[in-house]
Amino acid sequence: MSKSAQKIYAKPDAYDLEHAAPEPDVNFFTDLARRHKPKRILEIACGNGRVTIPLARAAKEWDGQVTGCELSAEMLSSARDKDDARLVEWHEGDVREWRSDAPFDLIISPCASLSHLLQLDDQLAAWRTAAVNLRSGGRFVVAEVMANFPVLADSMQVPARTSVELDLDHADSHLGARLLRYRTTRYHAHEQRATVHFFYDKFEGGDDDAPERFVSDYQAHVYFPRELQLLFLATGFEIEDVWGNYDCGPLTHLSRQLIVSGIKP
Repeated sequence: MSKSAQKIYAKPDAYDLEHAAPEPDVNFFTDLARRHKPKRILEIACGNGRVTIPLARAAKEWDGQVTGCELSAEMLSSARDKDDARLVEWHEGDVREWRSDAPFDLIISPCASLSHLLQLDDQLAAWRTAAVNLRSGGRFVVAEVMANFPVLADSMQVPARTSVELDLDHADSHLGARLLRYRTTRYHAHEQRATVHFFYDKFEGGDDDAPERFVSDYQAHVYFPRELQLLFLATGFEIEDVWGNYDCGPLTHLSRQLIVSGIKP
């Protein structure tokens, strides 16, 4: 299933509400860039610029140039509208095959974007494409999530226990809008794939008004730590770091994040 097929990616306003609260990955990637000061940066599957635009503002400090590549035309249009200072070079493209005319020093994939790739061939294609788009010595940093095994295990019971959880409640006082998100998860262990249904209620003007309600279905590959590292190694990267959170802490059995940095030799 392609990223562009999910309904939330056709609704940039709802996506902005979904990510209205400050999120630690923005500071993680801007701090990473400040540490290494890459001249050319690419964010793949960049959405509507949630990370890309703050990263481009930071990169102005050392005259860095940021590029965003996104498959969803709706999200890309929203990103261009938000980038009123024209800080980013935007491209519509697929992470498995998009090629740049010039190599990058840093490529990033935030927000578990590569979990949209369900097949091994597609995953290898994305990593190989990143390697082609990097200069020698460049970094590819992938941020995924650690599997929530209690939830996944419950969904595998017979009969399955698939709970509905309210996992997000974000409001924007300026727009007078509020977004509630509920989710269910079913895990297919033989494919390392989770079927996630997101149920959204978007309120405009007040909670007493009838909400806009929609469902976004999400097929996600569930990455395991060594598997993610092997994807780097199998496509010619050297592992630089593995982190378990956005504070660059070590990966442990309690980690909720799975972040790997690879270097192209």
